[in-house]
Amino acid sequence: MQAGNETNATKMFKVNRTQRALIFHLNYHYLAGALSVMLFMLISDLFLLWGWWELRRLVSLSPLETAKAFKAPLMHGVHQSYADGILNQIGHKELLYDGDHIFEM
Repeated sequence: MQAGNETNATKMFKVNRTQRALIFHLNYHYLAGALSVMLFMLISDLFLLWGWWELRRLVSLSPLETAKAFKAPLMHGVHQSYADGILNQIGHKELLYDGDHIFEM
């Protein structure tokens, strides 16, 4: 209180200043393990996708094309492989999912 009441009051005291530093330690064994797993997964993905050029047509992940690929009962008698052709051949159908009406095509 006394120092605040005086006009040029100063007080000298010693201070030890510390700073926190975030230090990372790299464990090369974990790094090598993670990189080898990533490389293995990348190579395994390449084996799954190998030969895509042999399809000789553009392929999408359309639900209709996927249903045709898995031979869904709705797709029996459909000879088209792309989504627009499937829609033209199926025509107007009511779709149900788990007993609930979803939409009409």
